[in-house]
Amino acid sequence: MRLINVKTFLDIETSIKQGVFSKSKVDFLELHDDATTAYAILSHRWGKEVNYSEMVKLLKMNEEDRNELRQRDGYRKICDSCEQAAKDGFQWLWADTCCIDKRSSAELSEAINSMYRWYENSTKCYVYLHDVDGRFPSEPDDKSFPKFNGWPEWFSRGWTLQELIAPKDVEFYNKGWVPIGTKRQHTEVLSMITRVPRNVLIYGLSSHRPCVAQIMSWAADRTTTRVEDRAYSLLGLFDVHMPMLYGEGKGAFQRLQLEIIRILNDHSIFAWDPERKSRRAGSVLAEDPGCFRDCHDVKKMSSRAFMTGLRRQFMPEGVETPDAEDEQLNVFSVTNGGIRIWLPSTPYRDHPSVCRVALACSLNGDPVPITIDLVYADEESNYSRYGGVRETLCPLPGFKFQKLYLSYRDDVQRGSILLDDRTIFYYGFKRCGSYPRQVANNSISLPSLTHDPVVVVYANDSVRIRFAVGFEDRMGREPVQVFWDEPYVAGKTWPTWEAYAEGVYHQMRGARSRTRSVPKLSEGESSDDPDSNSSDSFIKHVHLPRSICAAKIILSRRDSGNHTVTVDIDQCTGCCHSPLEWKTLGNTINELDLPGLMAKLHTSFTRDLYMDGIRVQFRECCFRTALGDYGEFVADAFNRCGNIFEDLQALATFDPADPAFRPVEHKISGVEFTKESDVINTGNMVLRRPVGLSLPNTRHVVSLLKALSARLKNKCLVVAVLQCAPDPWSKSGIWSRAFTVT
Repeated sequence: MRLINVKTFLDIETSIKQGVFSKSKVDFLELHDDATTAYAILSHRWGKEVNYSEMVKLLKMNEEDRNELRQRDGYRKICDSCEQAAKDGFQWLWADTCCIDKRSSAELSEAINSMYRWYENSTKCYVYLHDVDGRFPSEPDDKSFPKFNGWPEWFSRGWTLQELIAPKDVEFYNKGWVPIGTKRQHTEVLSMITRVPRNVLIYGLSSHRPCVAQIMSWAADRTTTRVEDRAYSLLGLFDVHMPMLYGEGKGAFQRLQLEIIRILNDHSIFAWDPERKSRRAGSVLAEDPGCFRDCHDVKKMSSRAFMTGLRRQFMPEGVETPDAEDEQLNVFSVTNGGIRIWLPSTPYRDHPSVCRVALACSLNGDPVPITIDLVYADEESNYSRYGGVRETLCPLPGFKFQKLYLSYRDDVQRGSILLDDRTIFYYGFKRCGSYPRQVANNSISLPSLTHDPVVVVYANDSVRIRFAVGFEDRMGREPVQVFWDEPYVAGKTWPTWEAYAEGVYHQMRGARSRTRSVPKLSEGESSDDPDSNSSDSFIKHVHLPRSICAAKIILSRRDSGNHTVTVDIDQCTGCCHSPLEWKTLGNTINELDLPGLMAKLHTSFTRDLYMDGIRVQFRECCFRTALGDYGEFVADAFNRCGNIFEDLQALATFDPADPAFRPVEHKISGVEFTKESDVINTGNMVLRRPVGLSLPNTRHVVSLLKALSARLKNKCLVVAVLQCAPDPWSKSGIWSRAFTVT
């Protein structure tokens, strides 16, 4: 390890202050053996630090750069550490900021793999709490430390966990480098903050070896700048060594767990989320240390205690206890087919593909083993973690030891869904997020084993309209569902989108029996697409209540299992029925979706439009023309002058806060009016009185429509914005057309 020569560094700093230093090279960073050298070590929270390269060039810098470097908090921290080390009689000091040349990947990897040992072999560890002004805090202080659960920031970082546990002699210093106690003096408070047992803090891990799940729980709420460091900062706690691969993301934590399995026989590594708060499913390995948050009381069970617990709790009278050899209980390994392990298991009644297995670990010293659920795929040879609603399943009595292969990858899936919502913003909507996992690169992977749904939420915050699209793989059942939120009520709290998404998620899981099949193209249906036999397309038009918006979902399904789902917003007059069933589309570019106004569309060369059963001429408009737009055609181009729905709102003079007023769904039609006062003929178009609008008298509605009729005189009115079937030659895959009555 590379150490700072305390005396040499302090002499250099003194000479710089006095302006009498020489620019010749002076080595104050030297290599030494940590096992034979007495040294002090620094533990701190990083800020604006000084790295190895800058320290080496300290004397050769120009005066301006050197002064800037010496003003940094990181440099002052090294100076203060060296001064304290000199007072304590140490010749050598180690600080991670400047004693590791991070330009060398080999040196960085060696340092990370050796870090725990370096802290463990140190004679004394200085913990610098930069945000503590006075004494060591004895209770949470949300005012002083609002971002870190009421405790100094040092306790929130991933790396500082091993820096607390590994060294025998730890002394804390406040912001002014005043000593404020030792680890032994503050053991009770430290145990309360970190949940690390007292005997581990005092005597180290070797005196009382906790199980894997318990150690992981200590790191559950700690953070690191790099995702990979959440795993790398735990290497020493498990005495594991592995290469650093920055860029692998959460894959680092999976590698760490696999390395732990290779050297330890500890079932608790599979016992994450014992309270079943998460519905995550797939790999039997945890996604990150946070999954072990509730495992601080998990303890490993001996083989004898494990078998006794099985017999007492799970084996009914008269059923013989399953036999298992010691090797079966104590050995499991990582193979290319999964993690090979022997476990006692029993299937669930009416769900033979799902089973409950018992692990050789327990909570709070309970003699009853922890159990988890696994699911088996017919097309695969291994089991995955099952995240289903356990209360709805009933296990068969008894257990039988089985050799299982546990999947440690999350890519077990039948296919994936490509989500295209690029145009959702047009009417003020946005994607709020997804639950329970994030959508990466607009690709949604759905586990075929667990059928765990993903919910994506969209909202227009300005008008408080929200809906959700749920995705799940149900083996040929409807893979996409649409849900709308309750309308916003003024004065009441609107739930967060996360809470709304979670509610939809559980609604989907609880309505499995009601999911419908998506229709298929008939065998004789024609298609202009030469690949039509390998794909089909469907569309769903869902009106959003109390608005003139509709969610339009276009599903393009492939036999390979990969789907494309387009989510768009249309203006809708409210004359559709919601939700509509899936409508089958052919793969020809001439087939159009016909919700709402249109009763029939002729695809002949005359381009006839049947609206409410009446034949009218129509013309195509530009791509992004909205329903209700009116204007003129100039040189075959449509120039928009306004929108009837926007005009109705703008022309209204009554107060929306009036109890007599409530949001409406406007309707346009040409036949079957019941009251003469409900309609007004504009010359080009007939407008019906808005349904559900309660006003003091009908004359107010008539006056609105009369004011609007002047604007519609000799204008073309957009009566439908239609979504075509996916276009095989277009990158976007979708064609939209707007049609006007002329």
